[in-house]
Amino acid sequence: MKLQRLMRGEIYVTSSLFFSENNNFKTGCKMQITLNGKTRDFVLKDYVKNAICSSSMMGITKILVSQKDYNYLKSENPGLLWGCSVYTEDKDYNTKISKEGFSSMIRSDYNGIKLMYIIDVVVAVTVLLVSICIILISMVMLRFTINFTMSEEFREIGVMKAIGIKNGNIRFIYIVKYFAISVIGAVAGFILSIPFGNILLESISKNIVISSNTNYMVNLLLAVVIVIIVILFCYFCTRNINRISPVSAIRNGGTGERYAKKAFINLWKSRLAPVPFMALNDILSKPGRYASMAVVFTLGILLVIIPVNTINTLHSDKLIEWFGMARCDHVISQEILSRQDASVTESVKGNIDILKKELGRNNIDAMVFQEILFKSSILYSGKRMEVMASQGNGDIDDSIYPYIEGTSPANPDEIAISSNA
Repeated sequence: MKLQRLMRGEIYVTSSLFFSENNNFKTGCKMQITLNGKTRDFVLKDYVKNAICSSSMMGITKILVSQKDYNYLKSENPGLLWGCSVYTEDKDYNTKISKEGFSSMIRSDYNGIKLMYIIDVVVAVTVLLVSICIILISMVMLRFTINFTMSEEFREIGVMKAIGIKNGNIRFIYIVKYFAISVIGAVAGFILSIPFGNILLESISKNIVISSNTNYMVNLLLAVVIVIIVILFCYFCTRNINRISPVSAIRNGGTGERYAKKAFINLWKSRLAPVPFMALNDILSKPGRYASMAVVFTLGILLVIIPVNTINTLHSDKLIEWFGMARCDHVISQEILSRQDASVTESVKGNIDILKKELGRNNIDAMVFQEILFKSSILYSGKRMEVMASQGNGDIDDSIYPYIEGTSPANPDEIAISSNA
């Protein structure tokens, strides 16, 4: 999407707002904005990406309008909000900038910005894990296919050995055959990876800014690696040709006699019925035959479990606790402009009392609390840092919050901090 010059009556919104299921926005739809007692109709042009505002976790609504529309909607005494990006390798930068006393709503480093997109990253990692499982399944099936093909061609192998063809030449025939197949598959996979890769990244790239300069050399390198792996598989799977004699190969790999002990268990000691004993005995005697089936079954189960667990985790009511908030049965989203005075706490207490009275009139007995975000200064070992913190107000205490280790603070001089602090 290329950002175009805005005309009067046109508007851009952030990607999180555009793709929200609650809004059902589409390019060209109409909306109405009322601000400072003034109303204007807009036509939605498209969406834009923003490092901070595009994250659904931030909950910040940002729109782009033309200069004429801005001049019409702005108040007589507008407040200024600046966004500044700093690129530095100074490890003490946060300490130095905190000493300057700048008033900021949000201050975050590179790792903090990445944490804002944790939900999108989880989706990307899930797609990557599923892709890896599919590749592993194909590798296991390839080994099974090579072994099965060799067992089907025992007679041909025996004839080739009987007429004097060396083992290395016979193995070379199979290696060349699977090399040709792998090259054809790698070329087809490389070509198809371009459109299919864009489809997989489409849902992720709605919010995350991804470079448009795709490096196809990585795709080509991975295709070459796959070809090499296939050749190695073929090389190791054809080692049995060296141990096959012409007579046994012509007999489809069997000589008709068996003198070795078949298994580690005996029927009279196991006390099993004949049918389950024979099945267990066959698996234990040659576990290599069934290893590929077990691996494929395990990876197939992972393909189902990984997405399902991811979806259940993202829909879990415990997810809110992982972001430092107390668990509750219902959330009412309310944005209050930050004011650095005591009136914020008083306003919150008033809203809590009003809500409890409203619930009481409907015979609902509930604990009501609200969390306030505020900026706090932390000083430790001569280092100073400005961080955003939250404070619960109302029917809540520190014991309601989740703690990974230890207990909630009991004394006035005790605190609990997050693991990345």
